[in-house]
Amino acid sequence: MTKKILVSLGIIGAVAAVIIGGTVAYFSDVETSSGNTFTAGNLNLKLDVDSQDYDGQNVTLFTESDVKPGDSGEETLSLHIEGNDAYVCKYFRVSQDKENGCNEPEEKAEANPSTSCGNPGENQGELDENMDLLIWEDDGDNVYESGETVIFDNKASGLPVTNLEAIAGDTTTYIGIQWSVDQGVGNVIQGDRVVVDACFYAVQQKNNSGFTCPTEWPCQ
Repeated sequence: MTKKILVSLGIIGAVAAVIIGGTVAYFSDVETSSGNTFTAGNLNLKLDVDSQDYDGQNVTLFTESDVKPGDSGEETLSLHIEGNDAYVCKYFRVSQDKENGCNEPEEKAEANPSTSCGNPGENQGELDENMDLLIWEDDGDNVYESGETVIFDNKASGLPVTNLEAIAGDTTTYIGIQWSVDQGVGNVIQGDRVVVDACFYAVQQKNNSGFTCPTEWPCQ
């Protein structure tokens, strides 16, 4: 232990003598990297109906309380992507299909009255089976035209359906929804209630290759 210490002191003394005797030049270099800042991007999905913006709010497109055979309607909504390019999942489902009981005309019209008239309630109505839904990617003119992408075209009872679209950032796209009740359905739909829900879910495209829409309904 003592020997090692003495040797070290001797080396230090020799170096000191050289420094005293003259100027020593050292290789040197300076590189600078400063101000390294990371700012997160943004992605916000907004819904617009009839020129009214909705951001994080529930939106009701249709409230039809006196639907009759032959009735129809249409609404176009727009999706605004603010910020980054996004994948947008569009979900549509029937959340309520209700037979609200049978009056005398409906009971006579039922092919099997004991099925729904005798057991009214959820999943017993006939309106969803007699209402056509057309949902498509519109160009903003509120009219379905040949060549526009169809998301769903069937009876409402054929839902749910999920559609995935890649949308560039700071872009607006449009979705048309058209419904119509069969002209010849008659009394069988009296009092029935159908509720159709839509949910739109956006995620970033970057670093997200191979993305697929979640199978579970993502909206509250």
